[in-house]
Amino acid sequence: RERVSDLALDQLFTVFGAYEMARVTLPDGIAVWGPNWNVFADAESVRPVGDSRPRRLDAEDFAAVDFAVFWHCESAHPAAGFGVYEEDRLLALATATDEGDPVMEIGVDVAPGAQGRGLGRAVVSAAGRWIVAQGKIAMATVAPWNVPSSRNLRSVGLRHLYTDLIGVEGPFRVGPQPLGTPLPGMEVHDWYPRWAMNKNIRPR
Repeated sequence: RERVSDLALDQLFTVFGAYEMARVTLPDGIAVWGPNWNVFADAESVRPVGDSRPRRLDAEDFAAVDFAVFWHCESAHPAAGFGVYEEDRLLALATATDEGDPVMEIGVDVAPGAQGRGLGRAVVSAAGRWIVAQGKIAMATVAPWNVPSSRNLRSVGLRHLYTDLIGVEGPFRVGPQPLGTPLPGMEVHDWYPRWAMNKNIRPR
């Protein structure tokens, strides 16, 4: 409280706020990750897309998933999963995980090289439609720098409810630079020279 008492909420729920809170938590082995946007949809707000490509995965399908690629998806106990395949190769996956009644969380990943084809939106839509059909509320978390995922979640009706910073065991981690572009085909330029980049950030 002493560390952040003079921070406005617009400062606290930023990378700066995560850094400031981590100054207190890191000596106890707890890093701070975020900010994260928590978005939700119910039967009234969800907007499914008419895309027939996703199919529901069965146990055999799940056993073949490479969760090093689909690492935002639930691997242990998913309630359901929806994927898009091409020539038996999984290109996109969304899982629904029970987070305690009535909330089910959507995790989603698109395989490298398959982005930009609407696959993420298709599987998120399928998962969201399935969740609300069970009488549940769909939710997902997304980082502010992840522009493509934020757009996908908004496009199928998930809306921001709150922002959080969370404690995680282990070293302090940071996200990448912003992903995506403002408009398709638009160039995005790095404003800072290479020598100004944070050289203390170690590779994953």
